[in-house]
Amino acid sequence: MNEINTQIENIFDEEIKSINHKITGVLFLELLKFKLIDRIFNILSEKNLKILSSSKFEFKKIIEEKIINVRLVLTKNGISLINQNIDKSTLFLSIDGILNLGILLNKEKKIFNNLSILPKMGICLPTNTIINLKLNKNKSYFEITMLEKLDIENKKNYTI
Repeated sequence: MNEINTQIENIFDEEIKSINHKITGVLFLELLKFKLIDRIFNILSEKNLKILSSSKFEFKKIIEEKIINVRLVLTKNGISLINQNIDKSTLFLSIDGILNLGILLNKEKKIFNNLSILPKMGICLPTNTIINLKLNKNKSYFEITMLEKLDIENKKNYTI
């Protein structure tokens, strides 16, 4: 793993640990988004993105009851996902291109709300959201997913 990968992974690790462990779901991802934007984009430049593209950048963090997967998606030919079901709470963070995202509003009429996510912006989506995603060639984005371990029994530190 090169130095840039290590720096980015350390930033993610620090920011994930800095958020209160009782915050979960989309709210957790929304807080993470605002904490990451400035720090990540100071490191990422066009040169560094080319270095990252030469290696697969993906890692998993297990903190408290959260399993967080971070993946950098770099497209050479562009991508288009249609009627994709998101099975985990997900944060899409655009890095260097416009991320076109359609969110299904009405299943019967197949009405989508289309959004353009500009660079240095992101969107958090809850579980079971159906989306259409389009990204032009030679562009990139972070996909951060969160799965929560469901512990039914009460733990001492969670009781009031």
